[in-house]
Amino acid sequence: MAAEIVCPFCGQFLPLPAGATEGNTFSCPRCAGSRLRVLRNGSSFSLQPIPTASCAVCGDILDLPNSIRTGDLTTHCNTSQKVEQELGAFALTPIQS
Repeated sequence: MAAEIVCPFCGQFLPLPAGATEGNTFSCPRCAGSRLRVLRNGSSFSLQPIPTASCAVCGDILDLPNSIRTGDLTTHCNTSQKVEQELGAFALTPIQS
């Protein structure tokens, strides 16, 4: 039987994907694309939410580091983008040169 882990957003039990290891990422099918990272503590697994934001240029959803803060800079599509928070979520705005 496959191991199950709990989504930290909705509480749904999810099967741990076969061959999953610490650091793997996936989305909860119930939470509209919330990104999650697998953590391992001894023989048990848990999930950690991954901060995300849409690229201001192409719209791709980017996984951000857990240490991300408002005002930090990231680069995607060869464009520096500033991290901002809007309505409790991260957003990226291009830096004008």
